[in-house]
Amino acid sequence: MVIGLTRLGAKVYYSNAGEVADSTFKYLFYDMNWLFFCGWMFLFCIIVVIVVSLATKAPTAEKIQGPVFGTATKEQKAATRASWNHWDIIHTVIILAITGAFYLVFLVKNKPFLQSSLWERLKEAKNSLANGKTGLL
Repeated sequence: MVIGLTRLGAKVYYSNAGEVADSTFKYLFYDMNWLFFCGWMFLFCIIVVIVVSLATKAPTAEKIQGPVFGTATKEQKAATRASWNHWDIIHTVIILAITGAFYLVFLVKNKPFLQSSLWERLKEAKNSLANGKTGLL
């Protein structure tokens, strides 16, 4: 979280600072593409998890009882099942239907995609490659 907030602060500062000398800090927290930054953050998080796991002793079976479904007792499973009812299922179905409707609307608006079948597009791509042309399907 500290690294993410540092990047956010650097973005705000360097965006408003005008001409500023280049530095490693500026490169890492301002100039670096956000996708590369996320990749490095992911790697950093994996390393932290591994180091912490190796540096601490494993928890006892009693301590990890219940946090995941596979270790839950019958009482915990019953409490989980009792925590939702048919209204939760109805609301979930409504949300999924709305999400599906949005996907359908944007799929229908992409008419060139719908006008040709996948098989036709693959044949066109094969012919294009055979003729030395490259491009998207």
